Amino acid sequence: MAKYRLIRYVFYLYLVGIEQIPTITISNVKASIDEEQPYIILNPKDNTDLIIIETTDSITSLSDSTVMGLLTETEFIVQGAPDRPAKINLSDFDDLVITQEKLNYWMEYSKWYALGAFPFALLFWFAYRIIQALIYALIGMIFAQILNVRMEYQTLLRLAVIAVTPAVIINMIINVLDFYIPLWSLICLATAMVYLFFAVKVNSMPPPDQFEGQDQPTFHLPSDYQKQ
Repeated sequence: MAKYRLIRYVFYLYLVGIEQIPTITISNVKASIDEEQPYIILNPKDNTDLIIIETTDSITSLSDSTVMGLLTETEFIVQGAPDRPAKINLSDFDDLVITQEKLNYWMEYSKWYALGAFPFALLFWFAYRIIQALIYALIGMIFAQILNVRMEYQTLLRLAVIAVTPAVIINMIINVLDFYIPLWSLICLATAMVYLFFAVKVNSMPPPDQFEGQDQPTFHLPSDYQKQ
């Protein structure tokens, strides 16, 4: 997971501007560059500081900083939640040299890899969501028994799909923005369960036409009011 995240950030830097990326050497779990430090990679949109490379450990944290990331001698720190930046320990990596030529090669390779892997990833995503909806529909049956209402499994399956949709959409947005929320998986589960329970409860209420043909309450006006 750490390797995947670091590669993702490196590719992000590639998109920002490969000409700004120096040769980075990771050897014996320590990073180094042959440039004057701190080495700053700028955001080409507004020319503000984006990434700081400081392997002499004169800068060791992102506190009170607006930059996206910091590469020190032993770790890569990424700005996430204000009180919990993400840290990628370089001890998870073998010896590695990152150059602009390698980044160009990786980027070209990743395009073809992504093109070939996309159908399988999409198929896996659909399979995961289908299994999730099936399980949530079973939970919906439990909710129906608690609320003393009879509902078909197919109906509960449709309600389960609707219940999980808000969490799926918000989760996609969070992944794109790379934003950290503590216990997000549990929050998604709780949100889906609340939606599902509410949906089952609404369906347990009798429809308005159920009262047709029954005696309706009669209201009588006071005699004083009728004389007016």
